[in-house]
Amino acid sequence: MIFASLPDELKRKIVKYILINCDECNKEVLYNNVLTDVTTTYYKSIFDDNFPFPRIYKCYNYICFDCVNKLKEQYIKPL
Repeated sequence: MIFASLPDELKRKIVKYILINCDECNKEVLYNNVLTDVTTTYYKSIFDDNFPFPRIYKCYNYICFDCVNKLKEQYIKPL
């Protein structure tokens, strides 16, 4: 494989671009397993639509699919 024949310093630089930290769990995941620019909505059914909820929206630059599935279980919807 071509990657195995590269110098270690170059391999580390390449891996920096392949692995990305998830903003929710702070784990390093592959770039293919990440959603970018996601905003989640914390939805709660209430009679008064003007009632202020703290932290209704949360924005993520990168979020992994595992965290998205966990948020879906908590009824938090990605936009």
